Amino acid sequence: MKKNKQWVFPLSFLGIILTAILAFYLSLDFRFTTEKKLNNFPIPKNADLVSENKWFSNYDTNSVSAEEGPGYSYSLKLKKDGWETKKIEGQGYVYKRGNTRIEMDTADSHMSLKLIK
Repeated sequence: MKKNKQWVFPLSFLGIILTAILAFYLSLDFRFTTEKKLNNFPIPKNADLVSENKWFSNYDTNSVSAEEGPGYSYSLKLKKDGWETKKIEGQGYVYKRGNTRIEMDTADSHMSLKLIK
C-alpha cells in the first residue's frame, strides 16, 4: 500500500503539467484571427492595423520584436496552421504554405506583412 502512495504526487504533478501544455496549445486559436487577403495568414487579435496599401499591411502588436521576431506563441500558431519558415534575413521572415508566400518584417511591437506573388 505504501508503494502506491509514493506515486500519487508525481503522477498528479505530471497530470497538471500535461493539462497546462494542452490548454496552452488549444488556446492558440482564440488568440489569433486570419487575414483573408493574405491567404488566411494568422494575425494576433491584439494587433492594430496601422496602415495598408496594395503591397503591405502594417500592424502594431506586442507579439513581435526586433530581436526575436514573432514570439513563441505566434511561431507555434504559424507552425500549427501549416506555415513553414523559408527564409530569415535580419528582421525579415518568409513563410510558405502551398503556393502562397508571406514576407514578415518585424520591429519592436510592429510588423509589416506582404503577399509575395
